[in-house]
Amino acid sequence: MSGPQLFIHTSRPNWGRAILAAEADDRRHYQFEDGRVRTIARDYYDLLQPIQPEEHVAKKAARRLLTLLKHSDFDEPTTSTPTVSMTFGDQIALFKAALPDGFEAESYKAAFRDSSRRKRAHVDGSIESCREDLAPEKLDPIIEAKDWKKGWKIISDVLMGCDLLSSTERKSVRAIEGDEAMEILTVATRDLLHGDEVFAERFKRYLDKVEEAGIRASWSLVTALPALHDPEVHVCIRATAFRDQAKILMPQLRMEMRPELPTYEVLQMMAVNARDQLVEAKVTPRDLFDVRNFMWLTLRKDADRKLRAL
Repeated sequence: MSGPQLFIHTSRPNWGRAILAAEADDRRHYQFEDGRVRTIARDYYDLLQPIQPEEHVAKKAARRLLTLLKHSDFDEPTTSTPTVSMTFGDQIALFKAALPDGFEAESYKAAFRDSSRRKRAHVDGSIESCREDLAPEKLDPIIEAKDWKKGWKIISDVLMGCDLLSSTERKSVRAIEGDEAMEILTVATRDLLHGDEVFAERFKRYLDKVEEAGIRASWSLVTALPALHDPEVHVCIRATAFRDQAKILMPQLRMEMRPELPTYEVLQMMAVNARDQLVEAKVTPRDLFDVRNFMWLTLRKDADRKLRAL
């Protein structure tokens, strides 16, 4: 396997996979997928079991771990981690107190998941549109005919049909004109959603193509389509909410303003871990859009009052 050796702590598998971060005479430091660097004394080295997952899994795990390690200052004790006023458990308690029925509460569904009333906040209709209108059987004939105006129209209609983008991002989508930019984005979208390579390679290529087409890449803009197409796996990054959530769940992570693959993979993992904790607390989200909403709803200013007002 190319890249760093991966390990699992046999007594604490919930910490996730790990890589060796540093080594001293009688101890080793390991970066774990839960965001923590832990020091293991020599007598306990055998608890770290080397693992050999499939190559694409190993590469993805290594990227995540190296990104976390880059942001960890475990060898600089003067560096403090962000101070937070609540825990993830506090967020769950706040959400359950305001909405005892959780994501099944009628007020929550009316605000975010009602596909019958196609308001921009109702994401279900946009999920359906993405899967239907951007399916290969729809995009391939358009690409073959080189009808780039039509291709970009159906893509931008999906993006503009929901509230995942800010006003600035929506303006950049509307500003796209000219066959060259539309061709780049139509082909890039087809590749991103349906290409044969692993998602990591497609995502990196998509970031480059968005910039090439003249759009300033932003987190929501580049993650909206994967999330709409496969919301159980991918998440649309709402930068402020994810930055605030990372202070609680991944306190060493310094979220980059410019979208990049390794940071996305860490944030994606954070959302999946948050989903698992919600399920364990018997607040089961339908998909990662519910997790995204949970982060925003519980971390925004005056969250308790606004939650109860849903």
